[in-house]
Amino acid sequence: MAPRNRGKGKKGGKQKKKKNVAENEVEEKYRKAALEVDILKEHLALRRDVARQVKADSEGLKQRQLERERELEMSRDDKKDIYEEMIRQYQELQR
Repeated sequence: MAPRNRGKGKKGGKQKKKKNVAENEVEEKYRKAALEVDILKEHLALRRDVARQVKADSEGLKQRQLERERELEMSRDDKKDIYEEMIRQYQELQR
């Protein structure tokens, strides 16, 4: 029988284990990075949706403000017309 050479077998096994550990670490880092990228993409999508909603709400509020300003101006005009009409009628009664 030929003598066994135990040294070579063990070195090869340790190198493979080290390589597997290194590969596993790289794969784990990749998975973590990929997960973080997915989370950040989702976060950006949510922010984009919120920004769109805020913009739509802002435009709606501006439109409502313009309508209220028109209504206020019409009310002022009506009040002015009523007041002028009252003065005119009062002057006619004084004559």
